[in-house]
Amino acid sequence: MEIELRQIIKTASGIANVNWGMSPANSAFPKINLHLISDPGEHTMQGRIKSARQAVIQVDIWHTDIAQAMQLRKLVLSLDGYVGEGLISNILLNASRYSEDTTAVGNIVYRYSLDFRVYYSDAE
Repeated sequence: MEIELRQIIKTASGIANVNWGMSPANSAFPKINLHLISDPGEHTMQGRIKSARQAVIQVDIWHTDIAQAMQLRKLVLSLDGYVGEGLISNILLNASRYSEDTTAVGNIVYRYSLDFRVYYSDAE
């Protein structure tokens, strides 16, 4: 799921700097970081359904230009309602947030965080 989702987001956003966890040190903007928030799987009263999974993935979009950050957000939001035929069957928006990082003197870095529910199969 992780490799397929990273490629889907790279394609939708048009940028190559998409990474799980933190970006490489000193990597240029724009960048997108992916974080696994939850991955409990599906269950019935008889136990876990072995191949059905539902993960929540936080997608952090970082840019030094607010207009370009907003454009990247729109591109990634286009994945809401995604239906696929690979391991990932559906991607649905769960939540959206905005923040700024002002820790670097003289620079503001804008961040949009999008939480997606990703439905996928862990069957090989």
